[in-house]
Amino acid sequence: MSKDKGFVPALILTLIVLITTGLLALTSSLTQAARDAQSIALANANRQAVCPDASTFDPIDLAPFATEHPGISETYAVRDANGGLIAFLYRSASRGYAGEVPVLVAIDQNNTVIRVLPLENDETPGLGKKIADDSFIRQYDNLDATQIYTVKPNETDKVLLDSIAGATISSNAVTRAVNQATALHPAIAAEVK
Repeated sequence: MSKDKGFVPALILTLIVLITTGLLALTSSLTQAARDAQSIALANANRQAVCPDASTFDPIDLAPFATEHPGISETYAVRDANGGLIAFLYRSASRGYAGEVPVLVAIDQNNTVIRVLPLENDETPGLGKKIADDSFIRQYDNLDATQIYTVKPNETDKVLLDSIAGATISSNAVTRAVNQATALHPAIAAEVK
């Protein structure tokens, strides 16, 4: 009679899986601090790109506004080197073609959109990704933050902006995200001085 050796390969395979999983977990924990530092550095670089004159970005508690403005995940009071308030920065997101399209929206104390910066997203390369092109995104610079904007010509009650040909869903996502920030802005500006 021959012995059944089916148990030994299964045990070896189980040990290999356990060792590999352990090594992956160890690698993940050893590199977590570096990944967190890179994430913070990228977030700071993005904030600085939108508000180049800023010295500090003071976080604002969104808890009182979370229910009414669910698309806004972060808000900052932007201050200069002397501590003077120069703008507010909103991280807003809206559903695009391939998922959430997050943007940073800077609005000054005169209710003017200073700059909009699309962040990392999963929109279609070569088409939806064009939302980051200057030709599209610069149209948001210096907009009146008291207005409501659209890229849909049939929405006649809103101010019409240009969309990217073939990427209307992505263009609309950016516009909705900007509108979310401008809708929250009066409440934030009234609380922070």
